[in-house]
Amino acid sequence: MMTLENLLSELAQKMGLPHLRLNSQGVVRLVFDRNIVVDVEGPRGAPVFHLITLLGSVPSEGQECLFARLLEANTFGHGTGGAVLSLDSEAGEIFLHRTFDRYCTDAEFFIGAFAAFVDAAEDWKTRLASYAQSTDGRTGEEGLNPAGVSDAAQSPSHLSPYTLGNPGFITA
Repeated sequence: MMTLENLLSELAQKMGLPHLRLNSQGVVRLVFDRNIVVDVEGPRGAPVFHLITLLGSVPSEGQECLFARLLEANTFGHGTGGAVLSLDSEAGEIFLHRTFDRYCTDAEFFIGAFAAFVDAAEDWKTRLASYAQSTDGRTGEEGLNPAGVSDAAQSPSHLSPYTLGNPGFITA
């Protein structure tokens, strides 16, 4: 049986890290390019564990357009690498998260899903930053597909290799 600890060990090996271990609160944090912070949270005794990253703040203008795009991306996980975009309305923050069965997730699937999660986090962080720089909903809508983020990144075919467990682009 593959446990969360085993999965983290396999991920560390794939990334060329000496080890990844949960702290006393059941969390391990990974930072990519000093910009993408991914927390792996495994609450003790819970049958699931989570990948979580903060993408950014909700802009003061153009929220309706932004929320529509976030919901569209959530559809079947096609615009999120299988993860879910969510909103903390009290804090005004947008998150990307994914939940896994703690005891029924194999290493190959987890490593591929982790790679897709980081890829989606980078993509959405870029989109949201571009959107936030705009001053109105129409201009902001363009920011959801900024220069440098390909249209292919929004299509289901772009994500299918990752959801099949292709960890080819994970680097430390």
